[in-house]
Amino acid sequence: MRSDTGASTVEFAIVGTLLLLLMFGTLEGGRLFNSWMLITSEAREGSRWGVVRVGDPAYSDLNVLKSDVEEHVRARTSGLLDQAPAVFNVQATATEEQVTVTIDYRVSMVTPIISGIRPSFQLRAASTMRSE
Repeated sequence: MRSDTGASTVEFAIVGTLLLLLMFGTLEGGRLFNSWMLITSEAREGSRWGVVRVGDPAYSDLNVLKSDVEEHVRARTSGLLDQAPAVFNVQATATEEQVTVTIDYRVSMVTPIISGIRPSFQLRAASTMRSE
């Protein structure tokens, strides 16, 4: 009669690897979803904040408006997102009185198993609002 201790070790190695892959995949998926929700919310907030100020005489120069919208969004995401991989693009038009905020953000994977498969994901969120 043979012992089954070796077979159970092999089974645990297979199941344990799949369990770790599932667990780390869920963790990274949650981080990706959180980052996507955050940049989507902040793109909306930035375009909303900017479109309210389109008719303001203090913002007659659209470059000032663009830089202030970017500063506003960066201040709101400070501490929540790593600012280095975030690219903010703000477009404002005086004739149509609309503001578009686009945020491109690269999320790096932190778990070794997932980062070996795909080291980072590029996320994009955009929002356009028009003054009415």
